[in-house]
Amino acid sequence: MNKVGVITKVDDDKAVVMMVSSKTCGDCSCSTLTKIHHAKSCEYGKKYLIVQNTINAKVGDPVNLEFKTTKMLKASLVLYILPLIIMVVGILISNKLQGKNPSDIISFISGITALVVSYAMLSSFDKKEDRENLIKLSKFRGY
Repeated sequence: MNKVGVITKVDDDKAVVMMVSSKTCGDCSCSTLTKIHHAKSCEYGKKYLIVQNTINAKVGDPVNLEFKTTKMLKASLVLYILPLIIMVVGILISNKLQGKNPSDIISFISGITALVVSYAMLSSFDKKEDRENLIKLSKFRGY
């Protein structure tokens, strides 16, 4: 997936890139990207990303943003599907441990606890994960 953006700020080896949301992405484009790449929230259809400035771009330069699709899909899977699976497994384990007459409240609390634990695990993993390789910055070469 490729997008066009404009450099709005340069700080050492990082650059803030403004992207304009497209109609195909909905009201706020790339919600997964917001969570994975710490993008700032949309502002009137614009999204700001912090990326590695590998091309020494200056403020005002148009750039191409190349998103590694497979990595984005894997990240989406981990971010959305894995916590759901962990929550269901937590409920099933709780039901199994309770025996013949499982309590719905205890199962619910176990599922929510498993969900919270999964997000805590993802948060600690997120700090170690290298997000820099998700997006490649290149010079704008036209449409």
